[in-house]
Amino acid sequence: MARQVLLGGGLSIMLDTDGELIRALNPARPVGERVELRRVADLAPGTYLVLREGETGRDALYERTMQLLGDDSTAVEATQNEWKSALRRRLTSLGRPKVVDALRRTGLKAAGQAAAWTERTVARPQRDEDFLLLLKWLELEPDRYIANASLLRRRRSQAMADIREELERSLADADMQSLERDGCLRVVPGGTRFAGITAARVLAIAPFEVPVHKHAIRIPRDNRSARWLE
Repeated sequence: MARQVLLGGGLSIMLDTDGELIRALNPARPVGERVELRRVADLAPGTYLVLREGETGRDALYERTMQLLGDDSTAVEATQNEWKSALRRRLTSLGRPKVVDALRRTGLKAAGQAAAWTERTVARPQRDEDFLLLLKWLELEPDRYIANASLLRRRRSQAMADIREELERSLADADMQSLERDGCLRVVPGGTRFAGITAARVLAIAPFEVPVHKHAIRIPRDNRSARWLE
């Protein structure tokens, strides 16, 4: 489920409502401190988002995380696939509403994000207690999965820092005044993995959710209907 977010420059994205964080840019900050993470729930008109072209931020982050795991990547992926597959089977057999309701009855706080946890790019539930309750509800031995999922999350944090630094370098010479004036700025960085980076101001967020294929999430697309909002 996602909401449409209209952006400056005649663009829009579909933003997953059960996502936790999204990368944003603060043009008022000095070079090297502009890129930050914002909670999806706190997103509002006036925020500047940083979007990569050609791939989702999650995919880039996951690939970098796997590189940092090195020889541990195979074992980590194996245990991650096991508990995620078990959760996916419950979602398929019971349906999302029943799974969310059952998890809430166990005391799991973030039960509404259950479907998002099946994605390979999501390391685990944020709260330790939530992950433990989830594994027990799936009738899995927690010790087998907690260590690897926690290792994945630590390497993911390192990968996030690496990508942030790369984005900061790419945006170091960008014209922030142009971004604030036009509401959109595209940078084609040299010597990085990114085909292009778009920074765009949030103009409006749809009040309703719609089902969207996961590969369409957070990808900037032309949407000229947003021009009137600028």
